[in-house]
Amino acid sequence: MTTKKSLLLLGGGCFVALLIALGWIRGLGSEPAESSGFEVKTSGPEAVEGTWAPPLATAAAPEPPEVLPEAPEPAPVDYLSRLATLSETPWSLDDLSELVAGMQEAQLPDFLIRSLAEKFLSDRIKQDPEAFVDAYPHNPNVPEHPSRKAIQARHLQHRILADLFGSHDYGWTELRYSGFRSAFGNIPVERYMEIEATLEQNQHELHAAQHRRASQAERVLLRLAVVDDLRSILSPDELIEFELHRMPYGNRLQRLLPDEKLSRDELRQLLDEQRRQYLDGMGVVAPE
Repeated sequence: MTTKKSLLLLGGGCFVALLIALGWIRGLGSEPAESSGFEVKTSGPEAVEGTWAPPLATAAAPEPPEVLPEAPEPAPVDYLSRLATLSETPWSLDDLSELVAGMQEAQLPDFLIRSLAEKFLSDRIKQDPEAFVDAYPHNPNVPEHPSRKAIQARHLQHRILADLFGSHDYGWTELRYSGFRSAFGNIPVERYMEIEATLEQNQHELHAAQHRRASQAERVLLRLAVVDDLRSILSPDELIEFELHRMPYGNRLQRLLPDEKLSRDELRQLLDEQRRQYLDGMGVVAPE
């Protein structure tokens, strides 16, 4: 019995070993798991023989996107070179207006635009004083004197720039505003162009009087005559500001004024008194 049981155990063991060997041989002859669609996991909690996995596909590499050439940026306008070019040939006020419009469109600073236009215009008028006289005729009633053309050129430039920019103070810096306030007090800047013709006429008459060596009394009266000419243009307050800042007797009164603010009537009385004292001191009798 013992021998028979041993033989049965030995035969069963051999049978099991044979099955294991056959399974190993079949495994060697099978295709790789990647190409058959099976993924055999041999470790980890998901280790299951024959787990399905889709076959690996070889995708075509995507073509790189088409790169379009960038449009070249417009070259910045060299306005300095353009000004230099225009200065070599005759130009019109329309040319200057177009140039200013281009600089404004390019957002150049206002003070720089004004400075370039002033320099360009000043140089042109010096080269050809009659260049823009047709569009901006001079006052034919001013007297002859050596400084006549220089004064006319300065005021001509003021008028052209005021029309070109639409205001007398376009592009002014704080320094220019400070200079204007020192010369004209609280008179609004926009009022200047309304009184400029009167101021220019007075300047011509004063220079002509000095050139012909007029008497001191005549020169003093000519200097003060501009105040009377401006009475019909400036308001009473503006006229007081003009006298305080432009007339010699007004300058003196400013130094004597008390700190407290005076009324218009009080200032008017003080100015009239200072004017009489100034004339007396100069030995001039004011005409009735």
